[in-house]
Amino acid sequence: MGSLRIHDVIPRLDRRTHTPGARVYGSRGRADWARVDATSEAEIAAQSREDDAEAKADAAACARRVRAKVGLSQAGFAKAVGVPVESVRNWEQGKRSPRGAARALLKALDREPEAVLRALGGVSAFAEGLWGSGRN
Repeated sequence: MGSLRIHDVIPRLDRRTHTPGARVYGSRGRADWARVDATSEAEIAAQSREDDAEAKADAAACARRVRAKVGLSQAGFAKAVGVPVESVRNWEQGKRSPRGAARALLKALDREPEAVLRALGGVSAFAEGLWGSGRN
């Protein structure tokens, strides 16, 4: 049996009624219950591991992108946002994913880096002329 994704087995919400479990006709809105029943626990566990690895890779890419956008080294970025440099390294290497406030801070930095750095009172890549210079 091929790779099974959650979208293959769980019905989507009916966009017209916004109610879970409402019948949506067509190929995308219905669960293939025979396929669900035929899926082994090992296949479910394998898909879960694959999904987790994919999520970690996405989080790592996001952390690298945000730091590159700000234009600081790992040490400078860590200092600017008030986290240990090991945290930044772990995020960028996919060993850990930012959670809670750190995740929100990365989202804010991705959208408005200058305003966030200014609000943090940290090292401002903009004020020091490092923005876009490629110095990491």
